[in-house]
Amino acid sequence: MLARDENFRCICDDLAAAEEALAAVEHLPESLRAARRLEYEEIVVDLAEEIAEALERANVVAMRRSPMH
Repeated sequence: MLARDENFRCICDDLAAAEEALAAVEHLPESLRAARRLEYEEIVVDLAEEIAEALERANVVAMRRSPMH
């Protein structure tokens, strides 16, 4: 999907940026940390759900390796 769906790529990029921002929260002043952490955690959850929904709509099936014989 990454190769053919620009909207999906944007959602993935947004998720990566939100995860980076969440990781950087510890560098913010203490007075801002809790609010920003909650904000970024919510964004990460929302984007992850959006990605899961997009994959479901695209009928993407997880491939599993067959056991080696």
